[in-house]
Amino acid sequence: MRRSGEKKRIQPAAQIPMKDTHSAGRTPISVPSSPPRIPPIGIVPQTTPTQNRIWLEIVQLALDLLASMPMLALTGETRRWEPKRLRLRLFSAAGQLVTTGRRRWLCLARRWPWTQIITAAFGRLQTLPNPG
Repeated sequence: MRRSGEKKRIQPAAQIPMKDTHSAGRTPISVPSSPPRIPPIGIVPQTTPTQNRIWLEIVQLALDLLASMPMLALTGETRRWEPKRLRLRLFSAAGQLVTTGRRRWLCLARRWPWTQIITAAFGRLQTLPNPG
């Protein structure tokens, strides 16, 4: 048991805290961490073929939604926007999902320049018939 005022004895294999480095006569060194491994293009991120098939189906579904959404929900010039512009203007809108009772409301910022386009697109999607 240590008494107050006593120095803590450092074990030889223990890691020295930063405040004790100078008192122990050692200088701290920084060891660069290895960069994250990024898989090459064309390699899917999962390890088993079943997981890869599921991942590819999800990606294909997302691309289908991205391609069909402008045709179904948008009008005029907004229908010809590229995916990058859609992401910037419509998919990155600041909003809050509010749950009251059994309903969920999406509250969008009034000052966002494309809020009216988003609400009109939601209105058009709600008027479509239910496929199933």
